[in-house]
Amino acid sequence: NALAQRTGFEVGEFGHTVVDAHVYCGRGDRGKWYANNLRYVQERLANVESKEGYLDVKSWVERTAPDEPNGQEGYDHVPGLLEQLSRTPRDRPRIEIADKPLDELTHEDVEVVDYDSADGISFAVAE
Repeated sequence: NALAQRTGFEVGEFGHTVVDAHVYCGRGDRGKWYANNLRYVQERLANVESKEGYLDVKSWVERTAPDEPNGQEGYDHVPGLLEQLSRTPRDRPRIEIADKPLDELTHEDVEVVDYDSADGISFAVAE
């Protein structure tokens, strides 16, 4: 309601699409491993027939790829993304926002309702 009031649009739904996503594959020998084994990773992914199959690919990567360099763990996002792909999506939460002008909203006026989170997946981010 707050955005519709401010913009003159009718209240509706908002959808978001990420168009410039990328995946970090780790540093050092770990990153080089992906460069040398990309075809095999792609083949294994193409052969996945169920959500659990992504965990098999994750396990293979973790067994086969070199360890990430000390102090630089988590820069390989592939295992975490495979974990995410193995999960069954949960119902989406709702965001409830008080019906007041946008300029008057505070954080207390915004509530996330029915949010059922899964366990977190940690990723390091390049600086």
